[in-house]
Amino acid sequence: MSRTNATSLLCMAVVLLMASPASGALEKARLDQAVKAQMAMFYSDDIVQERFSSRAQAADLDGDGKEEILFLATARCVGANFDCPNELVVLVAGPPAPVVSALSPDETEQRDAAARTGYRFGHNEQVPGEVEGIRVLNRQVEVSFLVKEDSPICKRLYTTGNGEQKETIHCPDPGRYRWSYRWTGGKLVKAQP
Repeated sequence: MSRTNATSLLCMAVVLLMASPASGALEKARLDQAVKAQMAMFYSDDIVQERFSSRAQAADLDGDGKEEILFLATARCVGANFDCPNELVVLVAGPPAPVVSALSPDETEQRDAAARTGYRFGHNEQVPGEVEGIRVLNRQVEVSFLVKEDSPICKRLYTTGNGEQKETIHCPDPGRYRWSYRWTGGKLVKAQP
């Protein structure tokens, strides 16, 4: 066999391996289906209204050979006196957790749809600014975001039960940030700078 033919066969084998389901590469359609099913399970009401997902990707965050799904889940809020959801969400492979309370028929249907994807909710972390980028490098999740002075994502003031306004302490100063997380013990754990 010539060197050119051997190189061509090797390249074709690598391409087939990369496309093979056994390679662990999660199909985009399955990833999208899992994210959509999870988004349907997040609550909405007259304050937390429209829910959006973006930046979905699959990565083996803990090195166990199974890919987790990572995405950003945001909402549009009207008149909220709390941080509007802007969450980094991780879905893990496996059956759903046992139900603690009775579910409505709609909730049961949503839960079953999510279970059929083979993924379930793992953990989420609120990002206190507008996300500009998410990347996974060496099983570490890096989130780049912009914190604004007045943002529904991170409220700097809250109203107490007696109507008094107080400052919060959890919002970073305005500016650009890059935070890193590790998937440890079934949770996103922020790395210390």
